[in-house]
Amino acid sequence: MEYTKDKIKVSDLPCKIRIALPPKPGSFLDLALTGVFVFIVGTIFVIFGPFPGPDFFVSLQSYPGSLSIIGCFIVMSSFYLENVAKKIYSKRIQKTVNEMIDLNDSDMPESMKLNIESYKKYGEFFELSLVHKSVEEKLVI
Repeated sequence: MEYTKDKIKVSDLPCKIRIALPPKPGSFLDLALTGVFVFIVGTIFVIFGPFPGPDFFVSLQSYPGSLSIIGCFIVMSSFYLENVAKKIYSKRIQKTVNEMIDLNDSDMPESMKLNIESYKKYGEFFELSLVHKSVEEKLVI
């Protein structure tokens, strides 16, 4: 097997390729934890109510339901942003792979499928090969 920089075709298989994967998206855990904190503070204020005295906490305790809702909104927003980041990452990986591989279903033998295995030691290196489809896969397709 040889390393290649050209687009991969069926006649080149099996082969090893190097795919520079895009950087993984960051985590939105800090935003989620902020939302959980705001939610907990709002819930505590709902349960125990406002205490007498004109300070900052009294103004927060005046609107405990809103504070809890804002906390939930922040948590939900962090999960949404994380899912969007993962989708964008997946699209970038797919685009990178499509730029490296020039294979169509019509080029593939009918009883074979493309297998992509990564070399965990080397990170960006992958082995492409054709493998036989299982009986179940043949029936589905």
